[in-house]
Amino acid sequence: MSGAKAAAQIRRLIEELSHHHGYRTLWLDRRGYLCHSEPDDDYASIGFTYVTTVMRPSDEELSSVLGSFFAARRAAREIREGIAPLLASA
Repeated sequence: MSGAKAAAQIRRLIEELSHHHGYRTLWLDRRGYLCHSEPDDDYASIGFTYVTTVMRPSDEELSSVLGSFFAARRAAREIREGIAPLLASA
């Protein structure tokens, strides 16, 4: 996800999440769109990827969580596609 697209989605999520007083679960759909639901909702069954569960996160907290999530996805894709080595042999 590009920096501008991620920043726009973070701003949107912060605004939307500010209206909820309990925990919300964040999901990534197949198009790369971030959405949120009640923690008991299972969007994985319809092909969404679980991101995290939060309670009224700040901009910095949400940016950090999403940055870690997308970095891990990128690293897994690079390993899967053989772009990055798993480990250097000794």
